[in-house]
Amino acid sequence: MLKCLIFDSFYDKHKGVICYVRVFSGSIRHSMIVFCLATQTKFEIQEIGVFTPEMQAINYLNSGEVGYIVTGLKTLDSVKVGDTICSQNNINLLLPGYETAIPKVFASIFTSSQDEYPKLRDSIQKLKLNDSALIFEPENIPALGFGFRCGFLGLLHLDIVKERLEREFDLDLIITTPSVEYKIRIKQLNTVDKPQAEILEDHISGTVNLKSVKKLLHDL
Repeated sequence: MLKCLIFDSFYDKHKGVICYVRVFSGSIRHSMIVFCLATQTKFEIQEIGVFTPEMQAINYLNSGEVGYIVTGLKTLDSVKVGDTICSQNNINLLLPGYETAIPKVFASIFTSSQDEYPKLRDSIQKLKLNDSALIFEPENIPALGFGFRCGFLGLLHLDIVKERLEREFDLDLIITTPSVEYKIRIKQLNTVDKPQAEILEDHISGTVNLKSVKKLLHDL
């Protein structure tokens, strides 16, 4: 039985969505009907190939091999990184893939001209194909017009997405001030006092090796 994992993808204006895959079991052939299990997408394979390092078409990929498949899909949200391509539409066959990324930093993205909003929408959908950590939803601010509220892993991720949108898609962007989410916990000390609000921010726990820090400072 065919099971292969999507580890990257991109959009080609002539061929549609192209997925980079690793085959875990079975074999995948040209013109085969397959399913993306997580998105419940069915399609016929248009082309199969390997990297030499250029993309070179072949007839099939077997278990253990890595290559690409041309899906022919034009709907960009039909494929996502970490999904399983299978010969049967059975959600129980999902391979353990990538965990869903949890955004930590949020900012809104707008274009300097509202005429470019459709271009921004298409560009951010194409970028999402090989950046599974990026999340976005439509947003409308009267002063800025239509744009997208986006979630990022951090400030560096935000900068990378901004640079890619500007360089690869020739967009002039406006980015709002980044922010983080807070959790509010209400404390009721007793029935007399007013409830108190405690604001919690995301944090991480870690261990610092003092010897490594001292060595690093010494080297500097």
